[in-house]
Amino acid sequence: MQGLPPSAQIDTISLSEFLERCRISWHGVRLEAPDWSYPSRSLAVGFSTLDGRVRAHCLFNAYWEPLAFELPAVRDKWASTMLNTPSASA
Repeated sequence: MQGLPPSAQIDTISLSEFLERCRISWHGVRLEAPDWSYPSRSLAVGFSTLDGRVRAHCLFNAYWEPLAFELPAVRDKWASTMLNTPSASA
């Protein structure tokens, strides 16, 4: 990546290449405990490169109330994006 210092440069790969080369771990509201039952309305999935340098943890809540998800430990950096749930009245 041009313009970044050498310590911040990473190899660029496509999303499909990343998914082919990563570890995938499934979770529920608790880490390492996915709820595959029929009435479940939440799921979390973690992706990490084989060397562990790049990680992503995605949370999905389709339940009608907020849920508290356990999050994996953070090592170096953290980025967070929060999207509002669409309003039922909108």
